[in-house]
Amino acid sequence: MIFAKQQSVTLTSRIAAGNVAIEKLRSRRRDAIIKGDDAARTVIEDEIAKAEREATLRSERREILVSEHEAALERDAREEFSRRHAAQSETNAKIAAAAQKALRKAWDILAPSLRELSEARAATDLLNRAAPEGFSQLPYADDLARGAPALPRIEISSKEVDQWAFRSTGNRVGDQDAVQGGFLPIGPHELQSNPCVKRRYRHVRFHPAESARYADPISSQLRFPRWDEAGVIFDGSFVLSGTVATVLDTIEADQSRKAARPILEEFIPTADDALDAA
Repeated sequence: MIFAKQQSVTLTSRIAAGNVAIEKLRSRRRDAIIKGDDAARTVIEDEIAKAEREATLRSERREILVSEHEAALERDAREEFSRRHAAQSETNAKIAAAAQKALRKAWDILAPSLRELSEARAATDLLNRAAPEGFSQLPYADDLARGAPALPRIEISSKEVDQWAFRSTGNRVGDQDAVQGGFLPIGPHELQSNPCVKRRYRHVRFHPAESARYADPISSQLRFPRWDEAGVIFDGSFVLSGTVATVLDTIEADQSRKAARPILEEFIPTADDALDAA
């Protein structure tokens, strides 16, 4: 392919040189005609005809070489594309198999947990409704797994400290380091100031109180894709918490039955002429 390209370049140079030679011959022919030298004109015309034949042959050969070169490039490009196409096809197949395996494994782990959470919620509702006096309400397993109980305020440390406060209001100054000589400069150019005084405070570090956080049933927030076809195998937005077990039973039953391709029938006329009834 490289050799053909080099030959094409060489031929192009020769064609250009041949065209220059032909123009020179045509100029000599004009001179011979002007001088009336018929013998010289005849010789020059033979040379012109020969040079034009050679130029035509070189042009045709260059076109052939260019065509072969372009065809070789196209073959190489197709071969490279074919290699990449086959490699990506193999990669896609491997990734698809791994994804199917991972999704199925994840569902096999998740489905029993969904069933247990649903059954635990139903049992907890029964016990909480029937609980006699003195028994606290049981939290749902969903709340224990994903929620959080209420937390009280807890002091970490406490000590007395002297802090700057505004003399006019008694409120603590937020930026203690900004107070200079008992005055807090104010204004764009700090031309004014607020008088401040030292005041005793109790500095307390603490964890704030937190309200309880409750979690919706995991099943209601789950949308799990199928691993064997498009779509979802479980969509919790359409499943009530009390029916999760029933839905899971249906899914298991559907998975145990391998769906067969449907068989249909049709009648296609084979001739235009109707047959008379016997």
